Amino acid sequence: MRDYETLDIAVKAALTGHLALSTLHTASEAITRMLDMGIEPFLISSSVIGVGAQRLVRKVHERCRKKYSTSEGVFYRGKSCPNCENSGYKGRIGIMEFLLLTPKIKELIANKGLEEEIRKEAIKSEILPLREEGLKKAREGITTLEEVIRVAGE
Repeated sequence: MRDYETLDIAVKAALTGHLALSTLHTASEAITRMLDMGIEPFLISSSVIGVGAQRLVRKVHERCRKKYSTSEGVFYRGKSCPNCENSGYKGRIGIMEFLLLTPKIKELIANKGLEEEIRKEAIKSEILPLREEGLKKAREGITTLEEVIRVAGE
């Protein structure tokens, strides 16, 4: 939602029971973005149940996948072969995070908490941030460490 008017319409629609969807960078960023755009905290707490974020990462090609170690752990990358057109990747998979508005997060919103405060509380509430979800998939050999950094940042 790029402007106040559009966001205001979406919040009012959500308050009347309609499902409103939008795009965003990260789940915790959505809350602070709404605050920054002028939506009252009580309207956010009343209209938002949760916020999800997702990215697509390329999957390591299983036929040419090779294991390697770093100080951070064991990861995988495609060696390249004709079946993956020498890219080392074949297909895509999503990495996702979902922020549920718990009572504590609603309290932070009411006090116009910073994105970092909301994110810290979300992690306490067991949200798995995009980057961590990506690293988990990289350790499982589903994608590469480089792909996670490219898509979800360092």
